[in-house]
Amino acid sequence: MEKHPLLKKIIMVDYMAFVAFIFPFVIWGMYIFLVFLEKVPTPTMFSLPAIFGLITLGAIIVLVWRIQIIRNVFSDGVEAMATLDKVFFYRDRGRLDYYYIFMGENYRSYNAVQKCKYTKDLQIGSQKVVMVDRNNPKRAFICDLYL
Repeated sequence: MEKHPLLKKIIMVDYMAFVAFIFPFVIWGMYIFLVFLEKVPTPTMFSLPAIFGLITLGAIIVLVWRIQIIRNVFSDGVEAMATLDKVFFYRDRGRLDYYYIFMGENYRSYNAVQKCKYTKDLQIGSQKVVMVDRNNPKRAFICDLYL
C-alpha cells in the first residue's frame, strides 16, 4: 500500500521545507514594510524586487525539491522499525536521530525538524516506523510525522 505524506505535515515538520516555505513571506513582508515606511531609497526600491524575486524562486525550488524527496521515499520506500536515540530541540527547531536495520545492515539517520504538535512529545528510546529509501538506505523518515 502506497503512503502519501501530507503537504501540510511536510511543511510543518521538516525544517528545510518550513524555512523554504516561510522565507519568501518574510522577505516580501520586510520589503512592503520598508516601502510603507518610505525607508527604501528610490534606486534600491527597483532593484530589491528583482533580488527578492530570485530569492523567492530559489526558495520555491528548494521547497519543491524537498517535498519531492520525501514523497519519493514514501512512494518507493520500505518500512523498518527505528529507535530514537537523540531528541534535541533548540527554540523552534530540532533534530531527531535514530537507528534501524535495513536488509540486515545497521543504519543511522536523522531528521531536522520543526518543534510542533507532531514532534514535541517524541522521547529517546521510543520505537517508530520509518520509511527507508531503498536506493539510499541512509535516508529515512519517521512515518508518524508525515502521514
